[in-house]
Amino acid sequence: MTAAVDVNPYLGPVDEAVANNFALIHHVAKRYRSAGKTLGLDYEDIVSIGSIGLIKAARNFNPVGKHADNKFSTLAVSCILMEIRRSLTNSARLVKIPRTIIDIINAINHHSLHDHSATDIAKRLSVPVLQVKRALEVMEIKIVSTNKPITSKNGDSVSKLSEAIPKSEDFSVVYVSEFISSLPEREKIAVRLRLQGKTQKQIGQYIGVSQKHAHTVLQKIGSKFEIYLRSEVTLLNG
Repeated sequence: MTAAVDVNPYLGPVDEAVANNFALIHHVAKRYRSAGKTLGLDYEDIVSIGSIGLIKAARNFNPVGKHADNKFSTLAVSCILMEIRRSLTNSARLVKIPRTIIDIINAINHHSLHDHSATDIAKRLSVPVLQVKRALEVMEIKIVSTNKPITSKNGDSVSKLSEAIPKSEDFSVVYVSEFISSLPEREKIAVRLRLQGKTQKQIGQYIGVSQKHAHTVLQKIGSKFEIYLRSEVTLLNG
């Protein structure tokens, strides 16, 4: 007895559609290599997870129905993103951080070493550089637990990274980690400090600018985050 072939009437055999568009998985997965590593997932694991999303897209694509205004690649990227983000978020809930890493994170916070390099922190705390890098990665992933506001484009401190993220799916860890990783180094430091409750004056002192300039830096970050979220929501709703 011949096994039934999984076919989409608009794309042909699903396995062929997946093979022909597999590069889309790498296009998306490489953005989450760092976040996946922090959560104990190899790049190959992320690609495997993304392939589930691509298969779903290949099975459900309907260019004369609900996807009439979209190319298959648009739906495919959206499904791949959704699958990877869901998996990373679930992993973030379950990951257990070693006691040594927690101690380093506490020491970084206690000694206000957020703007120092991993090598410098390791020397100051007399710990291995690799452990410091791990601690900094965890701090970036977990930073979304805070509700400290950053400065919005109208100058009011009302824009919060953890609150601005769409509520329909719990992708906060992935969204914020990805956004912060895309920022220039000085802006990364500024937003981390702001989310940890530092004032604009303190942030200015850390990054070597005036309080007014620090306000401008935070304002720029807030505007970037609004643009980032709009682009992500557009893509996922595409």
